[in-house]
Amino acid sequence: MVKYNSLRKYNNHKGEWIMKQQKRKMQVSLSILLAAVMLIGMCAVLPVTAAGAKTSGDYEYENINDGTVRITGYTGTDDIITIPSEIDGKKVSRIGIGAFWGCTSLTSVKIPETVTGLEVSAFSGCTSLAGIDIPNSVTSIEMNAFGNCTSLTSIKIPESVVSIGSEAFRDCRKLTGIKIPKKVTKIASAAFVSCVSLTDVEIPQGVTSIGGSAFYDCSNLTKVTIPRSVETIGYHAFGYKNMIPNDGFQYGKIDNFTICGYKGTPAQAYANDNGFLFIAEVVLGDADLDGEIKVADVLLMQKVIAKIIQPSEEQIEAGDIDHDGTITVKDVLSVQKYLAKVIPNL
Repeated sequence: MVKYNSLRKYNNHKGEWIMKQQKRKMQVSLSILLAAVMLIGMCAVLPVTAAGAKTSGDYEYENINDGTVRITGYTGTDDIITIPSEIDGKKVSRIGIGAFWGCTSLTSVKIPETVTGLEVSAFSGCTSLAGIDIPNSVTSIEMNAFGNCTSLTSIKIPESVVSIGSEAFRDCRKLTGIKIPKKVTKIASAAFVSCVSLTDVEIPQGVTSIGGSAFYDCSNLTKVTIPRSVETIGYHAFGYKNMIPNDGFQYGKIDNFTICGYKGTPAQAYANDNGFLFIAEVVLGDADLDGEIKVADVLLMQKVIAKIIQPSEEQIEAGDIDHDGTITVKDVLSVQKYLAKVIPNL
């Protein structure tokens, strides 16, 4: 059963809350987190050292129980920095809440391979930040981590990342493309809201949930491909833009928005419910329709030829490599050659 509408009511309220947050550019969604950010992140105005914080050069930090260090603040004025991998003989494992919040002079940051997490609002409001090197050690990018980084033109999210928080890239208005890592299963609500220059998004097989307003107001994103693994799509997840960006918000559809996906899935339901063009995807060789070409597809095709199973129209279309209207031994051989890398594609 298609699950698109299961979160409609929740995501409707969530979408309204998210857009209200946009009117408060320098706030974190939760008041307690905002207080923490205000205390430790105002490095562009007046550096404030949190109670008990230690310093090492331009960095404020605190010890973590696992024997590593969390950076909690930056007091320098350099535009290009390389965050140290060790402080006081201990590995730096976390970039803490609001550590670089509002550091408007920063243009480039290199994060060491010891870091595993970028916490809430870690680099939020770094409006001059154009490039950042995130290592393969990072597994989590938390809420609003890069919110309002308005000069960020591109970012490579490493395959090590398993979670991307709400509003993680909110208002990254120059960002043009995003490739979601394969280990990510959920694209959080408003994760890329108001990335108005975004034109290309790659969502991998394995993602099961796309949150409400995840790509809302990405006004130049006119086409998206949704994998078969997606089970739920939140309200206004994509295909909508803000019609009055300088005076509140008003939902409006993006002209000619197109969704590519599979028949009978939440992708088609979302397209139909919102009046978007839907283009059915067919992956030649993927006879079992799971989004990948593998030995299981060969076995299924052989069962079809032996009349052990009756294939669906979609399965026939996917398994009919030579486009003669049916699945034959010739089609099976083609898939086997592809899997053996004898031929580059089908």
